[in-house]
Amino acid sequence: MDEDLELIDKIIGGDKAAYKTLVDKHKKRVYSVAYGIIGDREEAKDILQEAFMKAFYSIGSFRRESSFYSWLYRILVNLCKDYIRKKSKAPSLIRARINDDYREPEEIEIVDTGKNPKEELLNKEITNVVGKALKRLPPKQRLIFILRHINGFSMEEISDSLRCSRSTCKVHLFRAIRALRKELDYYK
Repeated sequence: MDEDLELIDKIIGGDKAAYKTLVDKHKKRVYSVAYGIIGDREEAKDILQEAFMKAFYSIGSFRRESSFYSWLYRILVNLCKDYIRKKSKAPSLIRARINDDYREPEEIEIVDTGKNPKEELLNKEITNVVGKALKRLPPKQRLIFILRHINGFSMEEISDSLRCSRSTCKVHLFRAIRALRKELDYYK
C-alpha cells in the first residue's frame, strides 16, 4: 500500500500526527507550485495553508483514483485560480502597484559543478534571467511550463489537474517554450 494511503487511513482514524507527516512530505513541492503560479511568497504560503486545510477537512472524500499529491494539487490550483481571479478584479491602479512589487518566480536549481565563484555567479545570473523570463509568460503558460519542466508532471497529469485537454496543454507549453526561447535567445 502507498505510504500516503496509509497516512490517509490513519488520518481518517483520527491520527493528527499522520496528517502532520503528510503535510511535511508534500509542503515544499506544493509551495513551489503555488509560488510559481502566484509569484508572491506570503500569498503562496497563505494559499498553501488553505489548500492543506481544505484537504484535511475533505480527506474523507478522497477517492484514491489518483495520488494524494494529484488530489492536493487540484485543490491548490483551484485556490490559485481563485486568487488570480480576485486579484484581477481589483482596480487597475492597485493591480499595477502589486505587479511592480511582483517577486521572482521560484528559483530554478542549477547544479553546482564546483566551488568556482565565477561559475556560482554565472549560475545565479542565469537563474535570475530565466526567472524574469518565466514571470513575463501569461499565467497559464507559466503554470504549465513549471509543472512540466520544473515539477516533472506528465502532460496527462497536467491536463487532468487543470481540467483541460492534453492538446490545449501542449499548445500552452509550446507557446511558453517558444516565448522563452525568443526571450533567452540573446544568452546563447
